[in-house]
Amino acid sequence: MIIRIEGDDGQDFVVRCDEQTCGVEIGVAVVTDDGNRKCQMEHFTIEESKAAIAALEFAIKIAEVEREEMEKRNGH
Repeated sequence: MIIRIEGDDGQDFVVRCDEQTCGVEIGVAVVTDDGNRKCQMEHFTIEESKAAIAALEFAIKIAEVEREEMEKRNGH
């Protein structure tokens, strides 16, 4: 199974379940200067994937607080 999240900036976040190794591959696809797409996939175990998700969730919470504080300072 492949999940692709297309970004407005030309970057795609790609996640693929690797049935052969029971792991997960994660990559970011970018558009190169010549107009082609390039995606570098990295393999992670299930445990590594869960740890990465926890780290992302923590980083997102911090980023949300920072954005709220910035918006308050800027009067938004």
